[in-house]
Amino acid sequence: MRLDPNQLKTDPAYIRSLVEQSGMSQKQAAASIGVGQRTLVDWLGGKIKWSYPAQYALECLVKYGVKK
Repeated sequence: MRLDPNQLKTDPAYIRSLVEQSGMSQKQAAASIGVGQRTLVDWLGGKIKWSYPAQYALECLVKYGVKK
């Protein structure tokens, strides 16, 4: 995977699908990428926009997971 800000997706459904694919709760996914759960909930609800690095972090979370 490579960082490409042109790949920013603006649909909250995309972020929701990444969280679901991660197999984690919203709280766990948020903590794994270094944001608060409220921030993630706001992204999912379309209240605030996320940055490409945040999207990329979720994409990496799905692809590579988290070592426990």
